[in-house]
Amino acid sequence: MKQASQRVKDILNRMSVEEKALQLSCVMPSFVLEQGVFDRKRAEKEMPKGIGRMTQFAAGFSEGPEQAAKGYNEIQKYMIEKCGLPALIQNESSSGTVAADATIFPVPIALASTFEPELSYKMGKVIADEGKAIGVHAMMSPVADISRDARWGRVDETFGEDPLLSARFTSEEVRGIQGEDYTKHCQALAKHWVGYGASEGGINCATINIGKKELFEVYATPFAAAIQENDMQSIMVTYSEIDGRPMSINPEYTQKILREDLGFTGIAVCDGLSIPRVIETQGISASREELAGMALKAGIDADTMITTVYNHIVEGVKQGLVDEKDLDAAVLRTLQAREEMGLFDNPFVDPTKAKEIYDDPTADALSEEIAQKSIVLLKNDGILPLQNEKKKIALIGPFATRLQTFFGGYAYPAMMGSFLEMCVDPSVAVHMEGFREMAQRMFDIESMKAKMYKDPSKSFAQNFDDYLHETLGTMSLTDALQEELSNVEIVSYGASLNCENYKDHLEQAKQVAQDADIVVLALGEVTGQGKDATSGEGVNHPDLALPFHQEELVDIVHELGKPSVLVLFNGRALALGNVEPKVNAIVEAWYPGPAGGRPVAKVLSGRFNPQGHLPVTFPQISAQCPIYYGHKTGSGYMTIKQTADPAVMQPLYPFGYGLSYTNFELSNLHYDEHVETGASFKVSVDIKNTGAIAGSDVIQIYTHSKCPTINRPIKELRAFTTVDLQPNEKKTIEFELDTRAFGYFNFEDQFVIENRPQELFICDHSSDIVLRGEVQFVGKTKEILHDRVFNFKVEEK
Repeated sequence: MKQASQRVKDILNRMSVEEKALQLSCVMPSFVLEQGVFDRKRAEKEMPKGIGRMTQFAAGFSEGPEQAAKGYNEIQKYMIEKCGLPALIQNESSSGTVAADATIFPVPIALASTFEPELSYKMGKVIADEGKAIGVHAMMSPVADISRDARWGRVDETFGEDPLLSARFTSEEVRGIQGEDYTKHCQALAKHWVGYGASEGGINCATINIGKKELFEVYATPFAAAIQENDMQSIMVTYSEIDGRPMSINPEYTQKILREDLGFTGIAVCDGLSIPRVIETQGISASREELAGMALKAGIDADTMITTVYNHIVEGVKQGLVDEKDLDAAVLRTLQAREEMGLFDNPFVDPTKAKEIYDDPTADALSEEIAQKSIVLLKNDGILPLQNEKKKIALIGPFATRLQTFFGGYAYPAMMGSFLEMCVDPSVAVHMEGFREMAQRMFDIESMKAKMYKDPSKSFAQNFDDYLHETLGTMSLTDALQEELSNVEIVSYGASLNCENYKDHLEQAKQVAQDADIVVLALGEVTGQGKDATSGEGVNHPDLALPFHQEELVDIVHELGKPSVLVLFNGRALALGNVEPKVNAIVEAWYPGPAGGRPVAKVLSGRFNPQGHLPVTFPQISAQCPIYYGHKTGSGYMTIKQTADPAVMQPLYPFGYGLSYTNFELSNLHYDEHVETGASFKVSVDIKNTGAIAGSDVIQIYTHSKCPTINRPIKELRAFTTVDLQPNEKKTIEFELDTRAFGYFNFEDQFVIENRPQELFICDHSSDIVLRGEVQFVGKTKEILHDRVFNFKVEEK
């Protein structure tokens, strides 16, 4: 963001303390909407003088983009009338804009499994185009958290465990969302600064017990890349605390590290109610006036979702607890953002164009492409691909026929489905206090029921699946596999096992499998809300085994002696140590979004050769967590000799792992043996498809710092690329690596490149070194804190 203009400074100088405080405050659509329509009387009551920000904006409009765009214009007219300024509108978008009829994408962990960051850019552009069309200014993505503990419920929203992989996907999504002209695009509001994914024990919002060096080198890296490369405009600050200081009131991280060290100039937004959490849950601060001053001192520019602290700013100034200079700095940033987005001169949108932007078939095609490329083949003894012969396949398990479970918790169907289910079945709201009342007030429930709950004689789940099939064309795995294998008889049974009579369902599934030639088990876990959810925001479920008697279903099939394929639908690594020996193949499908079962069926049939690779490490048992490939030397499952430590349990599937229906050969490694610190060097390698069918593989380059002055990770990913190869085809791939990407804090707390050797590994995955070498960094140890590089170059020769 630029330095504040004179126009913005003049606006600030004319504002009272109360007006400034309102510009940092936030409401949800439920404050101003009555069943999807702007209600001026409610607005007058809830915010008589206007307000500066609204969050989760589009969720309040169930009739589609034109309704949302009209509602946005009404809201902005009101805000401008009351305070002379347009409000900043933000909206969730990690799996696409959370809005009716918007494009829905697979979860980010699936996107990362493609190892193709260009897809992240394309997705970001769709998100921005659709958000901008209905009046959204800040898209609440990407989720830039590093997730190294699968017990954490929000892994599916992230790009995985590796700082480089996450940095590339984060930065590319930011580039897609923001573009080069902010008047035509949106802010990217990256989440969650910083270390949220490392909360102790995987518990949501728990303390972060990680040293400052690791937080900066690993967890801050995706944010740093997006700031440096694409001038990321906004950041959401996490709930968690570091060394006793919650991030919402932590000036060391939100001011010094974020703004001074990383050069962030944009808006820092608190996570939903994270400022009041400081006093209500963490027990810090004597009053909300004092807390407001502490949050402003830390540089928090917006109090979301619903303001309960910044409405005490005026009294805080009077009591000397709020420094008005801190207040002015925050307001200045929010005003400057509005000017750069052109909102002072053109705050409205054209509702007639919104539907046209939403009706873009190429966006849906992109979503399905991501879903297809994200599928990871984890095990295959030769049973796959399934042949289109006259045989009988039994498809059983909770995911065999359900459609709603294909979506991540922050996808529009998952969110709206959970809201509607609360209203249809009040017992569901027990775990989400107050949400049912908010939903009834904000949404046109009868209109939603007309779409999503047409037949009261059916269960809510059946009704909602009908809606997904009719509106999105989502196809169950059963139907998709039958369509794919037209000559095969498919029989299925897909009841949930999370019920008192689960034994009856197990018995019926057994009967379906009894006469089949092959059994496909559609298993996994549900993310989001509701009684079946074992992951998602605020869901703390540390057992990573297949939930709700699903392992018993695997045992039944195994005891029948049937060949079996396990298809997983999940958003985080699961502990499959008990299951893996009992099945012949395992396919990781993640949450594929509206494409549903189609991409999986294509992989099972062999029409698409799987090419995804794991962005996270899969443990054998839950107790291995946290587990990740880049552990410190001497402190994990690999030894300094890059061999498996026999005294430590190895992961079931390591980071970077992924099989294919063909085979690849890596050879002919060449590299520059000496390079000056601060310069770049080249590495080239040949890759050949030695199989009989076309396929794609991911070349992965890792390094290990030899003889450093401080302990370093056993391996660090330095470059990667996906290579498409026809049968017997060979390509030479040349990488250019910049030594400024190799920086770390030395013992004297200087961020440097040390003039020490780097072991070089060309890998099939993080635990399998195929080729190796050594590059000597020569010259002086070089300090590079403000000269870091987060990317690499790659070229096919």
